[in-house]
Amino acid sequence: MVAYVKRQQPLEIYKNMLGQLISNFRLIKEMEQKIADKTQHLEKALKEAETLKERYVSLSMVDSLTSLYNRRFFYEQIAVPFAKTKRYDDPLCFLLIDLDFFKAINDDYGHAAGDEVLIDVAETLKKTVREEDVLARFGGEEFIIGFTNTDNGKGMFFAERIRKALEALQWEFDGNTTSITASIGLCCVLCGSAAQKLKGEEHTIDQYIHYADLAMYAAKARGKNQVAVFNEEMLD
Repeated sequence: MVAYVKRQQPLEIYKNMLGQLISNFRLIKEMEQKIADKTQHLEKALKEAETLKERYVSLSMVDSLTSLYNRRFFYEQIAVPFAKTKRYDDPLCFLLIDLDFFKAINDDYGHAAGDEVLIDVAETLKKTVREEDVLARFGGEEFIIGFTNTDNGKGMFFAERIRKALEALQWEFDGNTTSITASIGLCCVLCGSAAQKLKGEEHTIDQYIHYADLAMYAAKARGKNQVAVFNEEMLD
């Protein structure tokens, strides 16, 4: 009887060890499953955070009314071709567009009518630019375009095409047919009549936009609905 009991002890020990191993294996599997679940939840949370970030960035870059990019986006995007222009002398033109008598549309027919005009103008401008160009709503009834690989001659061609396209638009408000025109200022980097005066100076994007703005006001002063090219006389 004593020998039988002694033979049972190793079996009991083995049985306990096996039970413990099985228990540990189950615990490890449960932990692995929990870790997998946590990892999946974390990946989902990271993906949602990235989506929210992209949406925020998009909202901060896009004009909510016209769906065009805004002023901030323009500065970020035009920086690359502007740097290439300064380094390699690649031609680049800035085009500033201001709608003539836009305030009268808001005053006569309401801001909803004015919004409709802005939306249609934006859609027209989208059709006139190339994929590599940079188009944005600059504020109010102003729009800006950066035409890459474009010199004074081509810039004038694009500007005239835009002017004619906007002039051809028509709307019906309160039974009246309404149209609109635009005054456009053009300034090409180190191109045209201002090239010699500007070439030796370090100019920024803001300065070229200012030159396009001066040209745009010159177009308005000359009677509106036309394109004016910046020249050094406008600096006076």
